[in-house]
Amino acid sequence: MPNGGAGAFAIASVNLGVSEPIIVSADTGPVSLPVTTTLCQTDPGNGQCLSAPSPTVSLSFAAGAEPTFSVFLQSSGAIPFAPATSRIFVRFKAADGDFVGLPYGGTSVAIETAG
Repeated sequence: MPNGGAGAFAIASVNLGVSEPIIVSADTGPVSLPVTTTLCQTDPGNGQCLSAPSPTVSLSFAAGAEPTFSVFLQSSGAIPFAPATSRIFVRFKAADGDFVGLPYGGTSVAIETAG
């Protein structure tokens, strides 16, 4: 994404377990990066946000459900090309704070700034 600019990516998920409320969030993991993250649940047919992007999304994750999400990024400085550490993590947690799914309840995407 541009240095000082915005970027976005989409993810899909599936609940292979039991129905339960969950909280979805995005973060930079153990590395502090100059980027802010927000996300929204999307309509899987057209990719439109179902509500305004925010730091977290709460939903009732029904068994067999396949919700989709968009993650929005805004950089405030340079992010080096370092795929092992320059990452955005999307996490799924139960209401009690425990991660849902493996590994660590989510997925991650490598990012960098250019320009």
